[in-house]
Amino acid sequence: ESLSFVGESMTWFQMEIACLRKRVSEAEAERSTLREELDRVQADNVRLQEASRQDKMQSSESHLQNLDILKHLERCEKQVELLRKQEKDLNASNKHLEFRLKERENRIQTVEEQLNEERDKLTRMVPKEECEALKEDIRQWESRYKELEESYAA
Repeated sequence: ESLSFVGESMTWFQMEIACLRKRVSEAEAERSTLREELDRVQADNVRLQEASRQDKMQSSESHLQNLDILKHLERCEKQVELLRKQEKDLNASNKHLEFRLKERENRIQTVEEQLNEERDKLTRMVPKEECEALKEDIRQWESRYKELEESYAA
């Protein structure tokens, strides 16, 4: 009986060994599948980390470009404000100059009118030589008048 017990034990032992070998092969197959999945996941992780690093660099560059754009925009706004102030000053200066121009034009017109009046007076005046000749005639006529008055009174 002990032999049969040993034989039975051996059978059970061999069955258990077969079962364990089967489980080992299943575990190795699962381990192999898991290893492949781990390798794939690690490769994905490396690829995603590289993409993340590149995205961070691009984000940083874009942020710096945005800051540069904002600085340029601020400079442009300051220039626009300065140009508006200059335009306002020029408009005020232009209005002042236009006012002075109108004053001068009015003054010129007044002086031209006075000059034309003087020219008209001059055109109506008798030339000096003729005036002197007429005065001489008047003196002669007055002296002749006196002579006639004296001869009439005598």
